[in-house]
Amino acid sequence: MYPKDLLYSKRHVWAKVSGSACRIGITEHAQDQMGEIVYADLPSEGSSVSAETPFMEIESSKIIADIYSPVDGSVKHVNRSLDKTPKLINENPYEDGWIVEISMDDPKRLKELMDSDAYEAFLEL
Repeated sequence: MYPKDLLYSKRHVWAKVSGSACRIGITEHAQDQMGEIVYADLPSEGSSVSAETPFMEIESSKIIADIYSPVDGSVKHVNRSLDKTPKLINENPYEDGWIVEISMDDPKRLKELMDSDAYEAFLEL
């Protein structure tokens, strides 16, 4: 259920690393808990993000949730498909439902994230 090539935060955000950038989104678990996602307040390209700090909100049929960056850096790309179709996050959170790509300031922060096995164990706590 949780792709092996991704890293995961305790705040239910995944990261797919590619060089000094990482693409992020919310996990299957997070989207399932939220219910149908109806709006994503996406950040602007070029905006700064800080690890463990909220950088956007997602609104669902149940709640409005802050999304926390797993790394420090700046927003390189935003998934503009979510402007018109935020339910892509529900339908396929690891592919079409990605949220942003971040140019990382310090990739060492990735060491604080979990692999898929550790994330699954975390969910069982």
